[in-house]
Amino acid sequence: VLLGSTTVSGGVWNLTGISPVLTINSVITASATAPNKGESTSSCDITTVTSGCSQPPQLNSALLIFSNGNKSVCTGAGASPTSLTGAIVKLYSGLNNALIPSQNTVTVAGDGSFSWYCVGLTGCSSGGSGCTNNNEPYYMTQEVNGCVSQPAWICNGATVSTTPVITTTSVFSTTTSIAGTSGASANIRVFVNGVQVSTVAGTSGGRWTATGLNLVIGDVITVYAVESSKCISAVSAGVTVAGTTNRPVITGTYCTTSNITLVSGFVSGAPTGTRVQIFDNGVSEGSITTTTGTGYFEAKSGISIPAGNTITARATITGYLASATSLGVTVNAGSSDPLLSVTSSLVEGNTSIVGKATTGYTVRVYIDGTLLATTTATGGGFTVSGISSTEIYAGGSVYATSSNNSCESNPSNTVIVSCILPSTSLAVSPSNFTICSGF
Repeated sequence: VLLGSTTVSGGVWNLTGISPVLTINSVITASATAPNKGESTSSCDITTVTSGCSQPPQLNSALLIFSNGNKSVCTGAGASPTSLTGAIVKLYSGLNNALIPSQNTVTVAGDGSFSWYCVGLTGCSSGGSGCTNNNEPYYMTQEVNGCVSQPAWICNGATVSTTPVITTTSVFSTTTSIAGTSGASANIRVFVNGVQVSTVAGTSGGRWTATGLNLVIGDVITVYAVESSKCISAVSAGVTVAGTTNRPVITGTYCTTSNITLVSGFVSGAPTGTRVQIFDNGVSEGSITTTTGTGYFEAKSGISIPAGNTITARATITGYLASATSLGVTVNAGSSDPLLSVTSSLVEGNTSIVGKATTGYTVRVYIDGTLLATTTATGGGFTVSGISSTEIYAGGSVYATSSNNSCESNPSNTVIVSCILPSTSLAVSPSNFTICSGF
């Protein structure tokens, strides 16, 4: 919302006559436009409007009762635990917010009591003219060091305004406005976490919208309504500012010749216990699982997803909205290759391996689970060469897999690498020798 514009003088600028009036938690930014240049970006030093003081607590409305023919409001010692010693108490008309003068400056005593009575009276029960009317609403505030509490209303027989309703039910930290209903032409007071942040006028049709909100996750928004010639309403039901759970990520490759029975992944930033639901082609599958402290999850219970179907997931942190659906992962059918075999008889130090596989299939050759080489089968067979002589070692188990998609087949037969036998024809030809006596 643009508050206004002004001209810089000596490197300093000031903006007066701000409209609308600033409210607590509003965020202020500024930009500048030099002659013959475009507008700058918003200022880096963002400023948030604060109350500027510590607001005193609201007086206890239940203990504020007119007595002596609507001439006084006097509380007993310690009767109002929210009243602060030394605070100045004032009474206002709920019809026009006019200050109702008192005989003396009303100050809260050390025991928490105070005595307010009309001008001309000498005490809470003395005779004299009244200054308030039956069936009209009033409110009281207490002031400490220039900071004024929220009004504590005294309905005094006046009709109570219709309780407003916040109809904007999905409110996020990015939400800047809310709407609702109330009695006709009501004055709506918007509170965030019990602190009033704005006042808006309702329409004759009982509709209202509050804008310019600056919210964070966990804030609770409530509203009150004040209709013409009526007392303040009861508080509305609160709406909590919600966060949205991050979208889960399904990890791993899913290949099967039957059905997938385990799905795993993670939810970034999720606390322990975040709920995760798996979906099979958009239909919920299995039981809800929960994340660990690192956001990792495994879904096992009730999971049975066939090849060709798509796996997705949604996550929900307690108190947050559910995440968007994860990206889908397709379950692929496991490859099958009836020709697959390793045909080489392997000896340590070999640098090539030969076998059979279906033409066009991708062949991967392993030793003890470690990938040695990848090639493509041609003419019903495969050869991998150029392997380091140290990688094919005695006792190693060599096998191959093949695939015509992202899924590898089951392993082929296993060939155990033989060692190189020591020589059986050793000959010794010394250049000289010594024969010792007795041998």
